[in-house]
Amino acid sequence: MLFFFFFIDDFFESEEKEEFDTEISDDLLFFSLILRTRIKDGYHVPKIDKFVEEIVPRMNEIEFKKHFRLSRDTYNILLTELGPSLKYRQRSTGKPALTPDKQLLVFLWYMANQDSMREDACLFGVSPFSVHRCVRRTSKTLCDKLLRKFIVWPDHDAQEQISNVIYESSGLPNCIGFIDGTHIGLSFLPNGDKDYINRKGYPSIQLQLVVDDKMMIRDTYVGWPGCVHDARVYRNSPIFNCLEHDSGVHLAPGKYLIGDAAYPLSPFMMTPFKAVGNLSNAQKLYNRKVSSVRQTVERTIGHLKGRFRRLRELYCMNIEDCCYLITSACILHNLCVLKKDDIEDYLEPNPNHLNRVNYYPNVYRNDPRGVNKRNALVLCIHNCYMQH
Repeated sequence: MLFFFFFIDDFFESEEKEEFDTEISDDLLFFSLILRTRIKDGYHVPKIDKFVEEIVPRMNEIEFKKHFRLSRDTYNILLTELGPSLKYRQRSTGKPALTPDKQLLVFLWYMANQDSMREDACLFGVSPFSVHRCVRRTSKTLCDKLLRKFIVWPDHDAQEQISNVIYESSGLPNCIGFIDGTHIGLSFLPNGDKDYINRKGYPSIQLQLVVDDKMMIRDTYVGWPGCVHDARVYRNSPIFNCLEHDSGVHLAPGKYLIGDAAYPLSPFMMTPFKAVGNLSNAQKLYNRKVSSVRQTVERTIGHLKGRFRRLRELYCMNIEDCCYLITSACILHNLCVLKKDDIEDYLEPNPNHLNRVNYYPNVYRNDPRGVNKRNALVLCIHNCYMQH
C-alpha cells in the first residue's frame, strides 16, 4: 500500500531553526513546544509518508489539476522559476531539507483548498510548522521573483492594442482596462482590530485590481481593512498617484480606465451615470456598454476565488503574510491566463456577489474635466450607434 504512516521527528527541523523569526504566530509556537514535549515523552504523531514522492507522480493530468488547480505544464514553469530560490543550502548533518518541488506542492495545495495546516501537514508528511513555513516562504519568494515579470502595466503600444480590442467588442473608444475592488474574507480579526469588519459584518482585507480585456491583471493593491470605501482605497493607491500626476508615461493620450459608480470621475477614470429615472437614451446606452465591459474585472475576481479557494477565507495572524499570499494568487492567475490554463473551468458561477460589500456611492467630488470627457464620450457612442 502506497499510503502508510510514519513517526514524525522533532517539530523543529534544522532548516526551520535557521530561519525561525519572531513573526511566527503565538499559537503555532505554543503548539510546537507542546508537540516537542509530547515527542520527548514518547508520543509520536502519525503522518502519511511519500505522498509527494510516490503518489503525486502517478496522478494523471486530470487528477493533478483537480488537486492543485494548475496543469503540470504551469506547475513546471513555476518550479523552474522558483526552484533555485526555494532550495535550502546543503548541510552535512540533520534531516534532509524539504525539496523545492515539495515546498511548491505544499503551497499550491494550501492555495487550492481550504484545509487547515494540520490537515495539510498530515497529507504531506511534515509538521504544521513546516506547512506554515512553506506557505510563507513560497508566497514571498513568488512575489519577489515573479511580480514584476507577470504583473506589468501596459506600455503605450500595448494600450493601443487593448483599446482597439475593447472598441471592436463594445464601441467604447480609448479604454485600456477596468478597475474594481473585492474583499478577501478573514477567519478572525487581526489583532482584534474592528476596522477589518466590513459593512456585511465579517472581517476582510481589500484587494484592488486593474485588468485588461484578456483578464490579465495589470496592477494590484492589497492591504486596506474591510471597512474602508473603495474610493478611499483607490485614492491612496500607487496607481492613483501615477495617473493623477501622469505626464504621458503611464497613460497614452486620451486613454482611461472604467470603474463602477463608487469611483470618482476624472480624465483617466470613466464611471456610469447614477440611474435615478432621469437618464437620456444616450446616457442609458453608455451605461449598458460600461456595464457590459466591466464584467471582465468581475470575471477575473471570480476566477481568483474560484481557482484559489484559499482566498474565500484566510487564516490571518499577520497582515503582511496575507498580502503576500493574495498577491501570489494574482501572479498565479496571470500565469494561468498566459498559458491558457482552462480559465473558464474555475470561474465562480456568480462573481458579482463577491464584490458588493462596501458598495457605497462615490464620496469624492467628480473632476469637471472627467465630467466633460464622459459627456463627450456619451455623444460619440450615441452618434456611432445612430449611424449603424
